[in-house]
Amino acid sequence: MKFSLTSLAAAAVMLLGGASAHAAIIDLNFSGTYDTQGQTIMGLQGAAVPFSYSLRLDTALAGDPVHIAAGSATPHDWYGYSSDAIVSTNISFGTQTWDVSNLRESSPLEEAGIYDFAALWLNKQADQNPSSAYILLPSYSPNSQPVLLRIGELRTVNGSTTLLNSSYISETIDLENNISVSAHSNSFNFNPVPVPSPIPEAEQYLLMAGGLMALGLRLRRRKAA
Repeated sequence: MKFSLTSLAAAAVMLLGGASAHAAIIDLNFSGTYDTQGQTIMGLQGAAVPFSYSLRLDTALAGDPVHIAAGSATPHDWYGYSSDAIVSTNISFGTQTWDVSNLRESSPLEEAGIYDFAALWLNKQADQNPSSAYILLPSYSPNSQPVLLRIGELRTVNGSTTLLNSSYISETIDLENNISVSAHSNSFNFNPVPVPSPIPEAEQYLLMAGGLMALGLRLRRRKAA
């Protein structure tokens, strides 16, 4: 196989062009408190029980997110990501832990006749500093009772649905008699944090391009000898 510096340079340009395809790893961090109203939920109770949840999203695995544009059905854009883009979770409250397998796809604008589904909804693209999220995480307790964690809240007024920063958690304590306990947070802090790459993506492509050029020079010298 023959390699010319021209063809290798063209390959380098193609690699560098690929670097413009944006990809990012982002930690989505949520924190706040629940008021359990005197109830014990997953072993915890109090007027201000703290929670802290985190999901890591890799946009390179997401493809193009589902996009619902602002309009009569909603005052803001929605961007939906599949569970395939969630590479890890750190979500625990009391005796309960959730992981990626618990993510449930939802369609938050069904009432408006919009049937787009995703496991994670944001009000902006993940790498554009979103300020609101909507996530459903149903599961079962160690006692095999249904539990639910919802991050984000939907509020519909006059046919228009808005995404709010509130969290809800519930635990069934008697499934036969349909008895459960639950708690809301009035709000939460949402902090999306980009995870720095050990080597910036553009520099990775530059290193690859440089390696191709060096290989071409080596092959040319070997041929000349």
